Amino acid sequence: MNRRGWLWLPLVGLAALYLLYLPDVQFVLDDWWLFQKFARTPGRWDMARALLENRVWGSFRTNSLSFVGVYGLWGLGGARPGFYYVIGVGLQALIGYLLYRVVERLGLGRGTAWAAGALFVVLPTAHNPIFWFPSCAPYFFSAVGVLVYLWSAAGEWSRRAGALQAVAVGLAFLSGDQAFGLLAGSALWMAVVWRSRGSLRSALVAWGTMAVVGAIYLGLVNKVPAEGAMAAKFDFRLGRAAQNVAAMWGDGYYGWTWWGLGVGIMVWWLLHAETASPPARAALLGVGWWVLGYGPVLFLRWRELRYDYLPSLGLAVALAALCRRPVITAVLVGWSAGTVVGEIQQCWRPMARNTQAVVRALQKLENVRDHDIVAVAGTPGRIGTAPHFAMYLSYSSTPFVETVTGVFGLHVGRAILWDSGRLGLEHVDFFRELKEEDLRRAHVVACDALEDCSVRTVLAREVAPGRYEMHPLKNHRGSGDKAYFTK
Repeated sequence: MNRRGWLWLPLVGLAALYLLYLPDVQFVLDDWWLFQKFARTPGRWDMARALLENRVWGSFRTNSLSFVGVYGLWGLGGARPGFYYVIGVGLQALIGYLLYRVVERLGLGRGTAWAAGALFVVLPTAHNPIFWFPSCAPYFFSAVGVLVYLWSAAGEWSRRAGALQAVAVGLAFLSGDQAFGLLAGSALWMAVVWRSRGSLRSALVAWGTMAVVGAIYLGLVNKVPAEGAMAAKFDFRLGRAAQNVAAMWGDGYYGWTWWGLGVGIMVWWLLHAETASPPARAALLGVGWWVLGYGPVLFLRWRELRYDYLPSLGLAVALAALCRRPVITAVLVGWSAGTVVGEIQQCWRPMARNTQAVVRALQKLENVRDHDIVAVAGTPGRIGTAPHFAMYLSYSSTPFVETVTGVFGLHVGRAILWDSGRLGLEHVDFFRELKEEDLRRAHVVACDALEDCSVRTVLAREVAPGRYEMHPLKNHRGSGDKAYFTK
């Protein structure tokens, strides 16, 4: 095996750290909604077509190829979380290797190239999508397309290379919305920093391909309005961009130090463009890719940790170029690898075990019928970087409870309580008023601790200190009932 082959193995080893989470892995948020859609669609080709046409989401997006791929995987592996998790870990290793090949082809040496690939595999900013791969598949599949395109753009220009770039851009463009920024600007930035005419041609190929593919997709394939979706998702004001940048700092992943470093490198390069060394140019190249990766989400109306994944490609290149000594690279890779283990142990494993405890309790519910009310109380909203896998928002909690119980048409919330004298089913994003007779078709699962969740058949409302008004729930037996206390 040549040296390049051996360098693949450490990247696989670093990616294997994520397998520490495999025994506890669960579906997360959108996964429940997505797989319920898959299970309830009678024809496979009907679902594939609906995904391509954006009818599943009801809003315009350019990530349909990724979800067609996930649907194909569902046909092979069904609804088994571990199956998808292993695929996601494998893709993480592959993407790290492709980044290594891109940096190596730029002539920066195998040491810097390996550092870039290794850092990406374990960077804290690249963790989040791995833990819920099915819903985050667009980030992985589009990253593969972007890196194949950049690998070709970093080499000699030829018609064959141009054809490969067009195919890679077309696939990446329809695999993930956020890839647009890197596809539109990464080769152009490479041409500026590396003084490469071939890269400039590659940029033209990307622009032309996206224009043609976008026009065909919008005019012939997509079946939902594009204008309304754009207005609902984006707020093109500088204030919104500033809020999203500030949110990055608040996440703890980035501080203003990173942004200052990026601006400083750019200013330094502009002043010393003709004498800049290859590592300095590579650092600037990485910072540019990092910024381009954020372009499509900078004006979004919300902020999520998974948006850091594609920009991390550029961040890994910049850090690898700045780590001139192997010992510095080893320390940074080692620290990043430690964050993988820490995040699993402190955030995702505890949340997974709470989800498992909720599942066990839901499976004990009796006489569940459609239109019944189910409240799952006492679950943590978030542990570190991990939102609650099912009860974080209503769009995921309803398909979660319906999937576990096997009953559809349920009304699901996080609590049953009285608010200003009104009885209702409460969730993070709604409050639905109830009548007292509705409690006779209500089920409650409550968690006293992360791994201690149980069925409650009596609702105890506190009407005065130490005094409670008892309301029977469905399956109330009169003796041996466990109460759910509320106000």
